[in-house]
Amino acid sequence: MTGPLLSLPLIPLPLRLPPIEGEGFPSYLDRIVAQLPLPVALTVLLYRLGLQESERGAEARAHTGVSLSAQQLRNAAFTLRLPEERLRAMLLTHFDGVAVDFRGLDPDDPDSARRVGLREWAYLVGSHYCPACLAEDQAWRLAWRLPFSFACVRHGALLRDTCPRCGRRAGNLREEYGGGPAYATQKRQPGFCMNPPATGEAGVGRGARFCGQDLTAVPGLSLRRAPRLLKTQARLDAALEARHDPVSGLPALAFFQALRSLCALLLYVAEPGDLGPLPPKVLDAFGRHVEERQHRLAQRQSERRPQGGRSGPLMRFYGATPTSAALMAALLPWAAEALTPAQPGTLNVPELAERLRPLVERLRARGQGHLRMVAKDFNFQGPLLDAFHAVLSGRAGFDHRLGLLSPYAPARRAYDFTVDDVPALLWEDEFRAHFAPLFEDSDLGERTSRAVCSLALVRLSALLPWEAACAALELPATYACGACNKAMGVLSSAQTEEAFARALHGLAARLEAQPARANYRARREALRDLRAVAVTARELSLAGSFVNPGKAAARHQHSAAFVWEQITGGDWRGAPAMREREKRTASAGELYGRFLDEKLPALRPFLLEQAAALAAGVDPGHPRLTRGLES
Repeated sequence: MTGPLLSLPLIPLPLRLPPIEGEGFPSYLDRIVAQLPLPVALTVLLYRLGLQESERGAEARAHTGVSLSAQQLRNAAFTLRLPEERLRAMLLTHFDGVAVDFRGLDPDDPDSARRVGLREWAYLVGSHYCPACLAEDQAWRLAWRLPFSFACVRHGALLRDTCPRCGRRAGNLREEYGGGPAYATQKRQPGFCMNPPATGEAGVGRGARFCGQDLTAVPGLSLRRAPRLLKTQARLDAALEARHDPVSGLPALAFFQALRSLCALLLYVAEPGDLGPLPPKVLDAFGRHVEERQHRLAQRQSERRPQGGRSGPLMRFYGATPTSAALMAALLPWAAEALTPAQPGTLNVPELAERLRPLVERLRARGQGHLRMVAKDFNFQGPLLDAFHAVLSGRAGFDHRLGLLSPYAPARRAYDFTVDDVPALLWEDEFRAHFAPLFEDSDLGERTSRAVCSLALVRLSALLPWEAACAALELPATYACGACNKAMGVLSSAQTEEAFARALHGLAARLEAQPARANYRARREALRDLRAVAVTARELSLAGSFVNPGKAAARHQHSAAFVWEQITGGDWRGAPAMREREKRTASAGELYGRFLDEKLPALRPFLLEQAAALAAGVDPGHPRLTRGLES
């Protein structure tokens, strides 16, 4: 269906009722019908607006107030005598791209709304409410249809989510009718519950009456003594309005998606003591959730089949939208505080990792078989995903002992240099002056130790685990679980972790202060085809001593590997020339060592001259070689 087929022309209403700021579309229609001079059913108004094909209650529109097609929006705006933009702001799609992602929603396809409702955290049916707000103007706020609205900042009160008389979800929308208006053929009573009465009290047919509870008289829970909750709600309201959260620096959609992921994780694994100070009734709501969760976990365990591989009913906290305002009031303050960096404006991944760590450890203690799937299950993205991976990879442990969260990091922030500024093997002079003594009693070779130091330095500039640091420096991935772990063990056993941390942070500070730095990534990229450096008999004779020239091809390749090392600061085994030789012989290392011992002493000046000329061409901003930081 592309839209209702009108049998009557559209006529502007004689009553022009100004919408209340922030009011939702169903609430606005209810107030219009209630103020018309003659009794008119809501279905009549919907028909006159061009939103349904007849005045029959069975034709009432599903998912009222969620979205309208372009034609329906024009029809309704014309009849209500409102600008289309004002009307659009009253629909739940107003929050599309802000707090929810409504991609795939088709106003003419009720099934699409159902699918989106299963995917997103929004109330397509039902709403929270503030009794004090309803008492003032009888208007239901659009934001109450988001689980991120749990309190009314203006009245300092927790929102309500059910009618105390009928016990049903508030909002005057019928779930069994796909979110269509309840009792749409009866006169509307704004501020009153129009849900079906409690079970056993409903009438039949034309005699059926709605609940009728005066929602403006429902007692609320004051949060005046809970400023933490009101501060959180004010921040969420501001992010909805500005479409950006200045505290975390995230766009609104990324901010609310991160909040959703954190809330879902708390629902799955948190205990009441994790959530910080909360009012007793709010804490009770979370306590009831924990009891239910424990029951379901026990049920899963009891239904586990030893050989069938089944584990009972799944616990899907990410997909299921919480409908309790008190439960969300328990979760959102912690989640918002987790997304509050020490320096407002940019999330700090190490800080976020430390906040996630207790929850991740509890997941680990629970015996979670697929811990790394948690990121997918709870849709971790951006900095939240980086922080989660940091906890799992052990990177945060490094950060806490030696890295950015250690006492040796003056500002506890990433240093202002990049992966590109670090060679794959630490500068030789820096290593021998500050790091070599720390590894002298180990069986780690100098090249391996220099590589570990470079990887550790990278982790002070970019928030990477060992594996990603290896990839960034183009070192073998086996260094992450082999050399790096072994080196950390050596430092721990020798009780030299403190000395290593001081040396590492001192080097990071000196590198950060360098006005010009070599770009080692650019150098490696520019020299990917450097497979030979011609060294003729003339150069050998000019070296001033007799050197057996050997085979020209091998001499050219070994010379290219040495020049590549000097320019890129890399391991000779990664040189393009040596990768070619390794395809033909298993003794490449032995032959290169012989070249260094027998031919390099005489050729060094010539090859260093060649290396300097190449460096000037591939990295003109810093045309120096790599022996030391300031060489």
